[in-house]
Order: sequence, then structure tokens, then C-alpha cells
Amino acid sequence: MSLWSDLTTRWLQSDLDIRPGVSAQEIVTFEQRYSVAIPQDLVDYFSFVDGMEDTMCADMFHFWKLEELRPVFDVLNGDNHDYPDRDAYPNYFTFADYMINSWDYAVLLTNDRQQRAPVRFVTGMDRPGNVADDSFASFMRRYCDDPNELLL
Repeated sequence: MSLWSDLTTRWLQSDLDIRPGVSAQEIVTFEQRYSVAIPQDLVDYFSFVDGMEDTMCADMFHFWKLEELRPVFDVLNGDNHDYPDRDAYPNYFTFADYMINSWDYAVLLTNDRQQRAPVRFVTGMDRPGNVADDSFASFMRRYCDDPNELLL
């Protein structure tokens, strides 16, 4: 079974509706808006499923829709908070959160489609490091296999 099929199986076990993927044009529009080239594994994900509705899975994760992805700086620069690490994630885009933004997860997006896309914790307080050093797909595989492996 493919990674994306495993993902939808996990979400269906949480009684989540599976959102259809986005079009190639929507991906291009996002890339142009932010001057990035989305790595192939992330393109595959968003082509298969466009995140979740405004809800969480049974494991308390919420995966954002493509239109909701934003640079970490923008996410940590809201609500009149002064987050000490808001400048610590250049080129990282928030794509998921845990337990209603207890912390977020962000992926590296540059203008190089071949660039590795590691995933980092985003806490708003410090930089606890990478969750998946090599790729978005490895993060998602860990999520599908055991979401508890992705917790702080």
C-alpha cells in the first residue's frame, strides 16, 4: 500500500472526510506566490489530499490545506506575541499543528525542487530541532506508522 493510501486509511479511522487533492495549477500558484519549488513528495501529497477540514485526527494532529501554508515567521508574528524564535526558521512553512497549536510542524521550501525538505518542530519558544531530517515523506511515514513518534 502506498504512503498516501496509508494516510487516508489513518484519517478514515478518525472518521475524517478525505479532501480531494489540489490541481497542478494550484500548486504552481502557491510556488509563484512564495517563490519556492515544492519538492515532489509534497506535490504528491497535495495532489492526493489537500489537508484536513478544520478538525483534528484522533491523535490530535491537524494537517493544513495548501492555501493555509505560511512561512513560520508569519505564523509566529501574529496575535501581538513576541515569539523569540520567529526568525529561526528561514524558508520553513508551517503545514500542521498538534493539539490546537500546542506546537506546529514546518517543512523547508526553497526555490530548488531537489532541496531536501526536512521537517522541524515550531514551538514559538525555542528550536527543538528536526523531526524528520530527510524529507516530508519520511515525516508522513512516521505519522502513519506511529504518530506518537512525532511528539516533543
